[in-house]
Amino acid sequence: MAHRMLNPSELAAPKGSSHAVLSDAGGKVLAISGQFGWDSNGKMVGEDVGGQFKQALKNLASILRNAGGAPDSLLRLNIYITNRDEYLKAIESIGKEYKLFIGRHVPAMTLIVVKDLLEAGAKVCIEGLAVLPEKAGAVEFQRHGQGVAMPDAGLRGAGGGGGGRPPPGGIRR
Repeated sequence: MAHRMLNPSELAAPKGSSHAVLSDAGGKVLAISGQFGWDSNGKMVGEDVGGQFKQALKNLASILRNAGGAPDSLLRLNIYITNRDEYLKAIESIGKEYKLFIGRHVPAMTLIVVKDLLEAGAKVCIEGLAVLPEKAGAVEFQRHGQGVAMPDAGLRGAGGGGGGRPPPGGIRR
């Protein structure tokens, strides 16, 4: 399986991403729900965007590993932030954390400034799309210390361990 980064010469050079990624898709597609800066106990790691970004990337990298992939399996990242100025002030440390967890791989990315995120205190949310080798997926996912098949990956706090967005139709409590 190969990914080819597409950056046509007719376009301005992208900053920190690729304009597009072409994959032969000779593998399994992994859609990664939006990851917040939650630690393994479901607690937000801090109030700063840099710390939350680092934890969200760590969570995303963990999902990739558990699915049998690697950072270079990523085709796309969507990054949602709540404060552009705070993000820009932390850009150097965010870049270092990105390289620590993802390396020099630059998939197609979109950075979106939003008014707010669903999770209280969240300043960043990162979702991804990856293509994994055909042999991937043999690793059993872990949730709360137990191996499970993860077919339900629902809303956090509503019985699942997903990305914090309600399913279509909302949530019943």
